[in-house]
Amino acid sequence: MKRTIALLLSLIMVLSLCACGDSGTAAPVEENELKLNEPITVDDYEFTITETEFDPQYFDGFDYKAYKSCGNGNVHFVVKTTFKNVGKEEISIPSSFLTLEYGDGYSFSPSDTYYFSFDVLSYVSNAWELPALSKAKPCITYFEVPEEVQNNTDEPLKLKIMLADTEIVCNLR
Repeated sequence: MKRTIALLLSLIMVLSLCACGDSGTAAPVEENELKLNEPITVDDYEFTITETEFDPQYFDGFDYKAYKSCGNGNVHFVVKTTFKNVGKEEISIPSSFLTLEYGDGYSFSPSDTYYFSFDVLSYVSNAWELPALSKAKPCITYFEVPEEVQNNTDEPLKLKIMLADTEIVCNLR
């Protein structure tokens, strides 16, 4: 009888220890994180963020003598990137691939994006095609944001990039 009780108590202890152990579920998937000047490849896209800066005005790619200014209390956040096609077939750069996120849930869409055109050697708004094994194609994207985004360096600022159904994050601060 004593053996049966001891065996039963031992079995209960073993089962209770198993319940506290690892459930066998997979660890959470890490975000794809991108750093400045470090390329990341997603499908046939090789993407690099080359520079980011705040600027109260920017050069208008269509009018070579004009600069666009922001509204009162706003500033432009400028993101310079490159795209390269590492695949065997022509691909298109997504027309909207960047989102700027600030603080606790503020999200900004681009106000303008210009792509470098290989054929006319200028920035144009709709030169989105990349031939197979292309050279890196520069791209400049502008976000008009409140000056607080520039001045409040205590709040996080990150770029979210969406390429081929893959989200990539670049933590800027």
